[in-house]
Amino acid sequence: MNYRLVFIYISILSVTIIMIGKLQFLFETNKIDIKERNFHQRNLILSVAINLPLINIYRFIRTARSSCNYCHILIFTDNVDNSDYKELVQLYNTIFLSYKDHTPQDLKRLSVYSLRFIVYHRYLLANHYDNIFICDLKDVVFQQNIFDHMKMYNNGELYAFLESEQLSIGECRVHRAWMLTCYDETVFKNLYNQSRSCAGTILGTYKGIIKYLSLMENRIIEKPSCNDQGIHNYIMYYILNGTSTIRVTHETGFLGTLGTTEWVYRNKYGLALNKNKQVYAVIHQFHRSKQFVQQFNNEYQILPENVLNLKN
Repeated sequence: MNYRLVFIYISILSVTIIMIGKLQFLFETNKIDIKERNFHQRNLILSVAINLPLINIYRFIRTARSSCNYCHILIFTDNVDNSDYKELVQLYNTIFLSYKDHTPQDLKRLSVYSLRFIVYHRYLLANHYDNIFICDLKDVVFQQNIFDHMKMYNNGELYAFLESEQLSIGECRVHRAWMLTCYDETVFKNLYNQSRSCAGTILGTYKGIIKYLSLMENRIIEKPSCNDQGIHNYIMYYILNGTSTIRVTHETGFLGTLGTTEWVYRNKYGLALNKNKQVYAVIHQFHRSKQFVQQFNNEYQILPENVLNLKN
């Protein structure tokens, strides 16, 4: 027997078994990573842009796409034929749809702030996604993939984002007016000490978002003169108040609403942080902070034609 050949054969076989084991480990690890990153899911970022400057739309799309490579980004707009929008479609794989074409004829009298929820609802009834983030556009910046944060909560179908705890619904002059315009004193008193939930940012599973939008549509049609924020808070505290609705605080959560907060934290890279010094996935109402307005004006610019081809 040629022992040298036997030794070589056994050595090759051993190396092959080890390599197969390593490849299997890498494959299994990769499967877990892909699952955790939600690559397999259809996630949607949904907004509306009516009569907004291009810089607002560009900043929103660019930060949204950098935070979530595989998300669908859909914006209802008043001008789908805009050449700048077509360029953004190519650059950032964005979808623009006509707001006018998706607006029910009998509801055109409503303001865009209320009507958008009905447009969203009817569009989503015909188009299924796994998870959806509905948000304002002009004052929203993405810093991380917001959908990754959903796995932190068990059984969450809807995520409501609370504003600064410094003011309750009853203590806020603006919210007081909104609530009393739509509802009676009893409702207002019951909500007086509750935290303000913002209608400009709402996250959820398809089931949770459809349920929420259905309630919003019904009540907007019933109370067309009411502000969307007042209706939103009524729904959040009177109807969708079960365990499947997660209330995420501004102070320690993964979305920051900067409107009335007295503090803003940033790291050295300019990312906004919560009180635990964790990076927010999204910040809303950044235009209330002079620091962020200046920072984003520097970071995101629409260059004038006369400098596009200059080297120095």
